[in-house]
Amino acid sequence: MSKDIKYLVLENYIGGNFVPCSKLINSFNPSTGEVYCKVPDSGPEELDAAVRAAKEAFPDWSAKSPAERSKVLNKLADLIEARLEEFALAESKDQGKTIETALDLMSCLNYTVRCPVGVAGLISPWNLPLYLLTWKIGRPAVATGNTAVAKPCEMTLVSHPDVPLISFTGSTATARLITERSATYCKKLSMELGGKNPAIIFADADMEQCINLFSLLSQGEICLCTRRIFIERGIYPEFLARFVETARRWKTGVPSDPLKRQWTAHQQRVKGYVALALTEGAQVHCGEGVDKSEDSFALMQEEISGPVTCVTPFDEEKEVISWANGVHYEGGKDSYHFFTEVKSITKIKVLHTVLGDRMWVNHFGDIKLSHSLAYFILRHTSL
Repeated sequence: MSKDIKYLVLENYIGGNFVPCSKLINSFNPSTGEVYCKVPDSGPEELDAAVRAAKEAFPDWSAKSPAERSKVLNKLADLIEARLEEFALAESKDQGKTIETALDLMSCLNYTVRCPVGVAGLISPWNLPLYLLTWKIGRPAVATGNTAVAKPCEMTLVSHPDVPLISFTGSTATARLITERSATYCKKLSMELGGKNPAIIFADADMEQCINLFSLLSQGEICLCTRRIFIERGIYPEFLARFVETARRWKTGVPSDPLKRQWTAHQQRVKGYVALALTEGAQVHCGEGVDKSEDSFALMQEEISGPVTCVTPFDEEKEVISWANGVHYEGGKDSYHFFTEVKSITKIKVLHTVLGDRMWVNHFGDIKLSHSLAYFILRHTSL
């Protein structure tokens, strides 16, 4: 690559001003693997400046009425909406999702009233950085009178004494470290963690409704995606054949191409799980789709955050309940159930026994609706 190429260089936004950072890191376009911009590699000095600015802004911001804060946020929303296509293009280039998905995600509105507490530390994940960061800033933090510092590096932020609130979306392993580091200060924690979402499809389900590649939405990197699909054995052959046929229509490539629905980066870790499953006895039907997975396989137990789903037949309710709950996440963040006999004691028992934070019946999760649903169940999927 020519040394004459000039990259976009991003700066920190602190106290109402753009501030250059002494250290920068490369940001790669995941669909091409090429560097497309330089981003700040912020350390303790930059963090202290950001926290100090947020702390100084807190008294004035928290004193404003909800109507006044709404006016500011609505103006910000109008400014974003006026350049929505530019944001969507930047999001696609930065993260790898399709422009269509980026536009869809940025059409959501989030607003909740809470009592202001202070400076909130916001840590967003790599899979939905813009969507979840705006969600954290707009709804639970700034709109309720708090000030905020957003930073991808978890550990520097959570141990800062002037940050009483931490909102984190990411892995359970990282959440444990955050809890340990923040325990000294008794910080308030809001955590949306990992899961291995099951979908349970009974023989009387509407097949057309079930042949849905929700498992592969946004490269399978959204927490609502179905990771494991359990099919009652009587309809298993038909479901598997139709599911595989539908999956084969998907293509990989640059996400800005409307005919390409997946991207080619982030493959080594995902393919590693598939390769391991094959050595354990699983069968690949299409691309990364896996069949004949035992409950003990790593592919069935660990969150992959990729376009991979496991399809398994079941015979009895006790069996499928055990499998659905048999992961260290204690079920999943979401569980999906498909059937038409709504008065069936068997199906109602499954509904009430499968663990999860949210339950969807005859419907795959809607990302536009899910943000308004609170995480009430304190398991390894959320706190």
